[in-house]
Parts: sequence; C-alpha cells; structure tokens
Amino acid sequence: MNKLQLKVGEKEFTAKIGIVFLENVTKAENLTLTEVLTKFESETLFFVPKLIYYAIENGGGKCTLEQITDWLDKVGIVNDEVMKFSKAFGDSVRIHVPKDMLAEIEGKPKATKKK
Repeated sequence: MNKLQLKVGEKEFTAKIGIVFLENVTKAENLTLTEVLTKFESETLFFVPKLIYYAIENGGGKCTLEQITDWLDKVGIVNDEVMKFSKAFGDSVRIHVPKDMLAEIEGKPKATKKK
C-alpha cells in the first residue's frame, strides 16, 4: 500500500493506494482492472480526479469529487500534487498488477514460459 499526503486546495488529505483502493475503483466504476489502467492512460484528464477521490476516501478523508475537479480546474493536471499521486498510483500498479496484464495493456507481447 502506498500512503501519501495530498493537498487539495487548502485541505490536506491522506490518500491510500493499494489493493483495497483498486478493488473500490473497479467496483464503483464497474470496470475491470485492465479497463481502469487503460482509462488512466487514455483518459487521464477525466479519470485522475476520480482516482484521487477514491484514494482519499480509502485514506479515511471526506471530500467530494466536485471539490477535486474544482481544484484541478484551478491548478491543472500537471500540478505537483497530481504528479505525486500519479507516481504513487504507478508504483502501486507495478506492485499489485500481474506483469502479463501490464504487458497486455502496454501492447507488448506476453512473456512465455520456457518448457
């Protein structure tokens, strides 16, 4: 699990990214893990606010998705806090997601086992 402090506007939140976070995102958004990762890559601007929301919620914080999108409207998607979150999300994915699934998402051929 990755735990990090995120400053959204004037408020500081603990965001937790890990297995429970990934499960919460897949269930709430009705997506497979592969679809979550694909949306992160292809729809970053629209999907990152939701991921931040779920991570803050998983960390015990109380905020709304509207608060996060309003904040992002002011600071932009390349803000230091967003980049910190994106790095933590990527680190968590590398730990928790099977390498074959990551290769499939990145368009790389799956590794085959030698007999």
